[in-house]
Amino acid sequence: MPYHNFTYKNIRSKLGITPEVVSDLLTNIAPASPSEWLLQALENATYMYDRSEMARRELYIAPILIEVIKTVHRRAVLYSQIEFEVDASLHLTGTVDYVITAAPMLLEIERPVIGIAEAKVDNLQSGYGQCIAEMVASRIHNERVHGLFLPQIYGVVTDGLQWQFMELRENVAYIDSQPIGIAELNRILGILVWMIETQLKHIEEATPKPN
Repeated sequence: MPYHNFTYKNIRSKLGITPEVVSDLLTNIAPASPSEWLLQALENATYMYDRSEMARRELYIAPILIEVIKTVHRRAVLYSQIEFEVDASLHLTGTVDYVITAAPMLLEIERPVIGIAEAKVDNLQSGYGQCIAEMVASRIHNERVHGLFLPQIYGVVTDGLQWQFMELRENVAYIDSQPIGIAELNRILGILVWMIETQLKHIEEATPKPN
């Protein structure tokens, strides 16, 4: 079953994960200022029809995620529309929309830390199940392949203009009750950068140091 077949309603029965909507999931995180490049890219987006999922991906989602990778100085890698075959028995197979991993860039996903699911326009809930499944797959992959046990995996559901953040801890997927609109771009960037920095720190602490 591809990742997009998971839904908010079936994620508990399929993967044993309980979604829980909470307020103030990620608070007191410093905002990050966008570059002139990103501001210009988003300004250019206003000249194109943006009511399709493909348009939102090209005009908003990709530029914002690229900006975040640049902000962390390429210490993380962004993959888009890539196969992520983790566990066929759990139906964690198929293509993911986006995933951010620790560097370096390889031919396949390694050490994933943030899963990002595209939602249908104006319907963020349509991406909840897929995002949670991607977070679960990321955790399983890290543990089985790398012996890497991160305390949490982060997730994002977005239609380009609205961004909603998640955190997977043990068997609960916490969903922030308040999406953030693109008008608060500094907050979106700040949270994404913080998520990456937090995960990279955990990976560094878990990686054995050479003698």
